[in-house]
Amino acid sequence: MLSHLVAMLPLTMVAVQRCPHRPHAANLTGEAPCGPKSLPPRRDESMPPTLAARANAGQPRRDLARRPIRGSPVHVHGSNVNEMGVCNSARPLSNYTTSGTDMTQQLTRRQRLREWNEKFIVEERRLKPAARRRLYVTAAVLAVVGAVLFATLLIGVVTQTGFERLDVPVDAWFDQFRSPDTTTAMIVLAIIFGPVALPIIVLVVVVTWSITAKHLWRPLLLAGGMLTGVLLALTIAPIVQHPRPPIGEMLFGPDHTFSFPSGHVLGASDFFLLLAFLIASRLQKTWFTVLAVAVAIAMIVAQAAGRIYLGYHYLTDVSASIALSMVIVGAVIAIDTKRTVKVPGEQLSATPIVAER
Repeated sequence: MLSHLVAMLPLTMVAVQRCPHRPHAANLTGEAPCGPKSLPPRRDESMPPTLAARANAGQPRRDLARRPIRGSPVHVHGSNVNEMGVCNSARPLSNYTTSGTDMTQQLTRRQRLREWNEKFIVEERRLKPAARRRLYVTAAVLAVVGAVLFATLLIGVVTQTGFERLDVPVDAWFDQFRSPDTTTAMIVLAIIFGPVALPIIVLVVVVTWSITAKHLWRPLLLAGGMLTGVLLALTIAPIVQHPRPPIGEMLFGPDHTFSFPSGHVLGASDFFLLLAFLIASRLQKTWFTVLAVAVAIAMIVAQAAGRIYLGYHYLTDVSASIALSMVIVGAVIAIDTKRTVKVPGEQLSATPIVAER
């Protein structure tokens, strides 16, 4: 009897190795679970009832990859299936990290596009009807007075009558105040508002303002006003052909171009007056408006006096430049008021300058 039991012992151990009483092993091979018949087959709680019934009945699981169960990852048909046939339905953590990063990048990109599109939305503001009326009146007065003054000066220069007769006496009067220190100060002003430095200053201001501002409307108005002044000066000067003072009176090198109107004074006038309006009109502070206008007038007068002092322009030249600047500023005020100012009861449109794609 003992020898019989010893002979059956290897067969029993082989059976135990082949069947460790785990239902998953039977599910993979399609065989019925082994073990004592008195123990009922254990049901896999992670499996649907239909698949569990098939597994307990000894039927092979043909849809194993379609109904995944958590386990160690082995890639089968787009799923993570382990070596025992257990499928993990959850994505790897790296996939979630990558998806989150992509989503963040897309949101950031959309936000940047939205912010860039908002820059091309014309800003609008609400004012009382009386305030808008004052803006229109101011624009009309500047444009009309500037146009009349420029036409009067132009006629005097062409016919050598009127204000043109004051050019030589005023030039001689400025010559009395020449000194090394004053000459140095006037040369510095001439360099700052000259054809090289002033465009760089305007470009830096416009670019910086465009980046920091929510809308591009006011920086574009400033750039447009400055460009208009340059084009007018370059167009009118060769047509009128008004000569400059004698070269012997010029203190910063000879200049053989025409002098009517003065490009230095026109550029300074446009820059300071436009900048003062575009900032003060939004702040709506009386003290700032007065200060900005006072600074603008002081810089314009200093530049005009400097051009006469250095011997490059006459009184009619600088006066014509100021008159042209008044017309440009009046036009900018009218355009800005027409486009941005809304009174109570009017609907805000917020139309983009550049259409959305």
